[in-house]
Amino acid sequence: MASENLNRTAKKVYGKELKGPPFISKPEVILFKDFEVGKTYKKKIVLTNISYITNNCKLLGVSTQLKDFISLNFEPPGSLSSGMSCEMQAVFQPMINEDLEGEVQFASAVGPFSVPVRCNIKKCDLEVDSQFIDFGLHVVGQTISRTVILTNKGALATHFSLDTSTVSQSRN
Repeated sequence: MASENLNRTAKKVYGKELKGPPFISKPEVILFKDFEVGKTYKKKIVLTNISYITNNCKLLGVSTQLKDFISLNFEPPGSLSSGMSCEMQAVFQPMINEDLEGEVQFASAVGPFSVPVRCNIKKCDLEVDSQFIDFGLHVVGQTISRTVILTNKGALATHFSLDTSTVSQSRN
């Protein structure tokens, strides 16, 4: 991904080597999870200067695959001392029901950096506590029961069915 290249700059500032991006983002990834088409979602992002110098932060833009869906509210803060922060708001208006990935790109006095963006649709995430259920040996007419727990950890509801199979064991 392009953000890895942008974020791996190494420059010397006041004799110290700055590895990584000159700013960190909270959250590290701008994530719009379980979105619905037609709704509007907003996220606040805080950028903090972690370089060893007074730095600036200029918004370059958003990835082409996201430009139709994400707008950014960002006023360049001017010079920021080390440890100082500025805020930005990302507004996501999905028009298609697809997962999207990209990044928001910035420029600074030390070099470029980016913040990854992920937009995930609602999904089913089914989990069963056991794949096979062993009823063991039993005699005709005996009733044996076992409990199976099926959990949907996703945000999308779904139907399910339980398929049974018989396994014949021959003994000599």
